[in-house]
Amino acid sequence: MTHDTQEAHTPSPGQKPPEKPPFSVSFLGLLIVLVAITTIATVGIPMWFAQPRITLQKAADLLASDLENVREWAILSHTDCRVDFDPDGGGYTAFDALGNPLSAPIGEGPFRRDYDVDAVFRGVTVETLNLGGSQTLTFDRRGLPRQGGTITLAYGGATRTVKVHRGLVKVLEATE
Repeated sequence: MTHDTQEAHTPSPGQKPPEKPPFSVSFLGLLIVLVAITTIATVGIPMWFAQPRITLQKAADLLASDLENVREWAILSHTDCRVDFDPDGGGYTAFDALGNPLSAPIGEGPFRRDYDVDAVFRGVTVETLNLGGSQTLTFDRRGLPRQGGTITLAYGGATRTVKVHRGLVKVLEATE
Protein backbone atom coordinates (compact mmCIF):
# COMPACT_ATOMS: atom_id res chain seq x y z
CA MET A 1 0.00 0.00 0.00
CA THR A 2 2.84 2.34 0.71
CA HIS A 3 4.15 1.61 -2.74
CA ASP A 4 0.78 2.51 -4.35
CA THR A 5 0.61 5.83 -2.44
CA GLN A 6 4.06 6.83 -3.65
CA GLU A 7 3.14 6.00 -7.21
CA ALA A 8 0.08 8.25 -7.02
CA HIS A 9 2.24 11.27 -5.98
CA THR A 10 5.32 10.56 -8.02
CA PRO A 11 4.84 11.08 -11.75
CA SER A 12 6.04 8.32 -13.95
CA PRO A 13 8.61 9.20 -16.61
CA GLY A 14 7.07 11.41 -19.31
CA GLN A 15 4.27 12.71 -17.09
CA LYS A 16 4.03 16.27 -15.77
CA PRO A 17 4.06 16.83 -12.02
CA PRO A 18 0.77 18.09 -10.57
CA GLU A 19 0.36 21.88 -10.93
CA LYS A 20 0.31 24.10 -7.85
CA PRO A 21 -2.79 26.22 -7.37
CA PRO A 22 -2.30 29.83 -8.60
CA PHE A 23 -1.56 32.55 -6.06
CA SER A 24 -4.68 34.41 -5.06
CA VAL A 25 -5.58 37.33 -2.80
CA SER A 26 -8.72 37.40 -0.80
CA PHE A 27 -11.05 40.35 -0.98
CA LEU A 28 -10.61 40.94 2.75
CA GLY A 29 -6.82 41.03 2.40
CA LEU A 30 -7.06 43.54 -0.43
CA LEU A 31 -9.49 45.68 1.58
CA ILE A 32 -7.13 45.72 4.58
CA VAL A 33 -4.21 46.85 2.40
CA LEU A 34 -6.30 49.64 0.82
CA VAL A 35 -7.48 50.88 4.22
CA ALA A 36 -3.87 50.93 5.48
CA ILE A 37 -2.64 52.89 2.43
CA THR A 38 -5.52 55.37 2.71
CA THR A 39 -4.81 55.92 6.42
CA ILE A 40 -1.11 56.49 5.81
CA ALA A 41 -1.84 58.92 2.96
CA THR A 42 -4.47 60.80 4.98
CA VAL A 43 -2.01 61.41 7.79
CA GLY A 44 1.25 61.59 5.84
CA ILE A 45 0.44 63.94 2.96
CA PRO A 46 -0.72 66.87 5.12
CA MET A 47 2.27 66.35 7.43
CA TRP A 48 4.63 66.41 4.44
CA PHE A 49 3.19 69.61 2.99
CA ALA A 50 3.04 71.25 6.43
CA GLN A 51 6.82 71.51 6.33
CA PRO A 52 7.61 75.13 5.40
CA ARG A 53 10.66 74.25 3.32
CA ILE A 54 8.71 71.75 1.18
CA THR A 55 5.65 73.93 0.61
CA LEU A 56 7.69 77.06 0.00
CA GLN A 57 10.13 75.37 -2.39
CA LYS A 58 7.26 73.90 -4.41
CA ALA A 59 5.52 77.31 -4.53
CA ALA A 60 8.76 78.97 -5.72
CA ASP A 61 9.33 76.25 -8.34
CA LEU A 62 5.74 76.66 -9.55
CA LEU A 63 6.09 80.46 -9.74
CA ALA A 64 9.29 80.09 -11.78
CA SER A 65 7.56 77.58 -14.07
CA ASP A 66 4.54 79.87 -14.48
CA LEU A 67 6.76 82.84 -15.36
CA GLU A 68 8.56 80.69 -17.93
CA ASN A 69 5.16 79.70 -19.40
CA VAL A 70 4.12 83.35 -19.71
CA ARG A 71 7.50 84.21 -21.26
CA GLU A 72 7.07 81.42 -23.82
CA TRP A 73 3.48 82.55 -24.49
CA ALA A 74 4.82 86.04 -25.30
CA ILE A 75 7.36 84.58 -27.73
CA LEU A 76 4.86 82.27 -29.45
CA SER A 77 2.14 84.92 -29.75
CA HIS A 78 4.58 87.70 -30.72
CA THR A 79 2.89 90.02 -28.20
CA ASP A 80 3.60 91.34 -24.75
CA CYS A 81 2.30 89.23 -21.89
CA ARG A 82 2.26 90.13 -18.23
CA VAL A 83 1.83 88.72 -14.75
CA ASP A 84 -0.08 90.92 -12.28
CA PHE A 85 0.63 90.17 -8.63
CA ASP A 86 -2.21 90.69 -6.16
CA PRO A 87 -1.68 93.70 -3.85
CA ASP A 88 -2.44 91.49 -0.81
CA GLY A 89 0.29 88.99 -1.81
CA GLY A 90 -2.24 86.20 -2.25
CA GLY A 91 -1.37 85.19 -5.81
CA TYR A 92 -1.07 86.31 -9.41
CA THR A 93 -2.79 86.27 -12.81
CA ALA A 94 -1.32 86.18 -16.33
CA PHE A 95 -2.67 88.41 -19.13
CA ASP A 96 -2.04 89.02 -22.82
CA ALA A 97 -1.29 92.45 -24.32
CA LEU A 98 -5.01 93.30 -24.56
CA GLY A 99 -5.63 92.54 -20.88
CA ASN A 100 -7.35 89.21 -21.47
CA PRO A 101 -6.40 86.47 -19.00
CA LEU A 102 -4.19 83.79 -20.53
CA SER A 103 -5.55 80.26 -20.48
CA ALA A 104 -4.29 78.00 -17.72
CA PRO A 105 -1.45 75.74 -18.93
CA ILE A 106 -3.20 72.76 -17.32
CA GLY A 107 -6.95 72.48 -17.00
CA GLU A 108 -9.50 75.08 -17.93
CA GLY A 109 -10.00 78.69 -17.01
CA PRO A 110 -7.68 81.64 -16.56
CA PHE A 111 -3.98 81.40 -15.78
CA ARG A 112 -4.29 82.24 -12.07
CA ARG A 113 -2.62 81.16 -8.84
CA ASP A 114 -4.45 81.89 -5.61
CA TYR A 115 -2.45 80.68 -2.64
CA ASP A 116 -5.36 81.07 -0.20
CA VAL A 117 -7.58 78.75 -2.26
CA ASP A 118 -5.02 76.07 -3.14
CA ALA A 119 -4.85 73.75 -0.13
CA VAL A 120 -1.27 72.74 -0.86
CA PHE A 121 -0.05 76.37 -0.82
CA ARG A 122 -2.40 77.84 1.80
CA GLY A 123 -0.36 80.30 3.86
CA VAL A 124 2.19 81.11 1.14
CA THR A 125 2.35 84.81 0.30
CA VAL A 126 4.18 87.03 -2.13
CA GLU A 127 6.15 88.90 0.53
CA THR A 128 8.09 91.38 -1.62
CA LEU A 129 8.20 92.42 -5.23
CA ASN A 130 11.32 94.10 -6.50
CA LEU A 131 10.08 94.91 -10.01
CA GLY A 132 10.95 98.59 -10.27
CA GLY A 133 8.07 99.67 -8.06
CA SER A 134 5.49 97.75 -10.09
CA GLN A 135 3.05 94.96 -9.20
CA THR A 136 3.41 93.68 -12.76
CA LEU A 137 6.07 91.68 -14.60
CA THR A 138 5.84 92.13 -18.38
CA PHE A 139 7.57 90.01 -21.03
CA ASP A 140 7.93 91.55 -24.50
CA ARG A 141 7.28 89.66 -27.74
CA ARG A 142 10.85 88.30 -27.63
CA GLY A 143 10.34 86.90 -24.12
CA LEU A 144 12.53 89.48 -22.44
CA PRO A 145 11.29 91.11 -19.25
CA ARG A 146 10.66 94.86 -19.54
CA GLN A 147 12.08 95.13 -16.03
CA GLY A 148 14.00 92.39 -14.25
CA GLY A 149 13.81 91.87 -10.56
CA THR A 150 12.94 89.49 -7.79
CA ILE A 151 9.79 88.06 -6.25
CA THR A 152 10.09 86.76 -2.68
CA LEU A 153 7.63 84.20 -1.35
CA ALA A 154 7.15 83.58 2.36
CA TYR A 155 5.69 80.72 4.40
CA GLY A 156 6.14 79.67 8.00
CA GLY A 157 8.95 82.14 8.68
CA ALA A 158 11.02 81.07 5.68
CA THR A 159 11.44 82.75 2.29
CA ARG A 160 12.37 81.79 -1.28
CA THR A 161 13.25 84.28 -3.97
CA VAL A 162 12.64 83.95 -7.69
CA LYS A 163 14.87 86.10 -9.89
CA VAL A 164 13.93 87.28 -13.37
CA HIS A 165 16.81 88.70 -15.39
CA ARG A 166 17.32 88.98 -19.16
CA GLY A 167 14.75 86.34 -19.95
CA LEU A 168 16.00 83.87 -17.36
CA VAL A 169 13.83 82.80 -14.45
CA LYS A 170 15.61 81.17 -11.53
CA VAL A 171 14.78 80.15 -7.95
CA LEU A 172 17.63 81.38 -5.76
CA GLU A 173 19.18 79.29 -3.02
CA ALA A 174 17.20 79.02 0.20
CA THR A 175 17.74 81.59 2.94
CA GLU A 176 16.34 80.46 6.30
